[in-house]
Amino acid sequence: MAPALNVNEECSKCLDRLLVDYCAPTLAGVKSSNMFSAFVADGTCIHRHLSYGNGKLNSKGVYLRCLKFRKGRTLILVYRRKALERSIKDPKVRAFLDQEGYADCRDIEECLDRLTEKMLTENCPHEIGIFLGYPLGDVLGFIENGGERPLLAKYWKVYSDEESTRAWFHKMDLVCAGYKRSYQSGNTIDRLTVCQKGA
Repeated sequence: MAPALNVNEECSKCLDRLLVDYCAPTLAGVKSSNMFSAFVADGTCIHRHLSYGNGKLNSKGVYLRCLKFRKGRTLILVYRRKALERSIKDPKVRAFLDQEGYADCRDIEECLDRLTEKMLTENCPHEIGIFLGYPLGDVLGFIENGGERPLLAKYWKVYSDEESTRAWFHKMDLVCAGYKRSYQSGNTIDRLTVCQKGA
């Protein structure tokens, strides 16, 4: 069940906890993006939390945006803009996105605007995996297999390069556990968020 972004709870406590629980790899700079869903009272509540999060994290190269809001539930993307920008410049990734309706998008923000538009009519477009930092081979494998028979399933369903991805998942396990411990010990979200050069 999705957690709640509580309009009555202090903004920092509520959002910081969700960021640590669901987005530690992005905060640590080992993954370009993460996403989480949460129940919210209304659009004002979303705006308040996004303003707080962006105010805290933009200087570290981390951004938050709402991808979808429907029936009291929101999908929040937490991403490193420069890292995502680099990933969509890969010629194979760009060709895939072009065929999925992103040919006229000039940068990552325009691509995310298009993704947000598509999510109004599609439940979860397959290309969302690209914007979550999944390898193209795994996104294509998911499409070709209808999400069935992955080699490995944890942070995402893996259809290529199983061994290196297994090692990558182990690294993310360590990051997530470490961030939860650090947050519970009193570290703030801005202190936990890595500022990467060029991020």
